[in-house]
Amino acid sequence: PSIHQPVHPPINQSIHPSTSPSIHQAFHQLLPGTADNFAMLVVGRLFTGALLGINGAAVNTYVGEFSSADVRGYLGSGYHVMCSAGILYGYVMGMYLSWYNLAYVCLVPTLMCLFLMTFNPESPTFLLMKGRETEAAEALQRFRGEN
Repeated sequence: PSIHQPVHPPINQSIHPSTSPSIHQAFHQLLPGTADNFAMLVVGRLFTGALLGINGAAVNTYVGEFSSADVRGYLGSGYHVMCSAGILYGYVMGMYLSWYNLAYVCLVPTLMCLFLMTFNPESPTFLLMKGRETEAAEALQRFRGEN
């Protein structure tokens, strides 16, 4: 594949590309909550960890495509700060919940992300690759402002 192809393509054309990682994450977050043996629990955690890595690459690419150099570092590190906050959330909730209930409670931020990502426009680079120059300009203007 070319380096100019999207990092994480949509599941199908009717689903916004930015929500696809959240859909996968929600599915794999449910796996530990419904696990009835240790192997299912381990597989669910492995998929969740792998998806975190994939999401990290996709988020940094998405942010890098639209942000100006003076704020790119702040925006790029925001994802990693929120991942750390999510880990803290999991540890704190884990003190009070069983592991299978914890899986469902940790699904809440994933579903919030899935909902909120539907409002993000596709990246300008992705739109240009599809030949949609006007939409790419509008998306870039939305991210960077009118100037």
